[in-house]
Amino acid sequence: IVAKRKALWTDLAAWNPAEIPKRPWAGPGYLMRGSVSVLSGQGAGGKSSLVVAWTISAATGETIGAFKPVEPMVVVNYNTEDDRDEQQRRYSAALIAAKQDGDQVMPRIVRCGPNDVGTLFERNSDTGRIVPTAAMEELEAICRDSGAAVLVCDPLAELLQIDQRKAAVSPKKIRAVTETRTALLLVLARRTHAQSLTEVLLVQPPNSSLVMSPVIPCDQRHASPAGGVQHNLRHRQANSFGQHRDQCLVLR
Repeated sequence: IVAKRKALWTDLAAWNPAEIPKRPWAGPGYLMRGSVSVLSGQGAGGKSSLVVAWTISAATGETIGAFKPVEPMVVVNYNTEDDRDEQQRRYSAALIAAKQDGDQVMPRIVRCGPNDVGTLFERNSDTGRIVPTAAMEELEAICRDSGAAVLVCDPLAELLQIDQRKAAVSPKKIRAVTETRTALLLVLARRTHAQSLTEVLLVQPPNSSLVMSPVIPCDQRHASPAGGVQHNLRHRQANSFGQHRDQCLVLR
């Protein structure tokens, strides 16, 4: 018996384990549809460059490092720091490094950013409630119209016109995430390495928390022959009992 209540759901029914749907991974261990993942790291540490590499990987369905998309998919990259020209520069360089044809790949990567202020949520001065802005409504429409499997919001600090430490962020606050089962990746710049990922309160804890540190040496065996910027990515999976694993990525 499954009872629907106003605030809670309850489940007393028996079930067949074979009939339980599999987790809807977009990139197993990293991005799951309908869930939040957080990518954190110091400012100018290469987070946006990593996002560019991952979005190309997701669009092509090809593996990069341990990031293995389940299939080619549409990605929306909402960036409040880089304008159109800078996004094109980043993607041009990444496509050359990945030996990919931009004409084939880029139609599946929707790049967008604000014409003015990039805030997606603000606090209503009369009610005190957190409400979406016009930019958020347009971003939701982009996700729905494109059938996006992944939405990247980079960086989180620019998205909330409220105190981040008191902000509540969950997939349910972004209707497109729940309606289209989009995976949501929040990019967070940490002011210090000691700063906790929990500076932003997540109503639904992130499925995956990824901490990027370019200053930690990584295994040279994984380095590109052409050289590149080496990053160590500490990866915590909330649904794997908080286990960590280290991965070396090379971003040219």
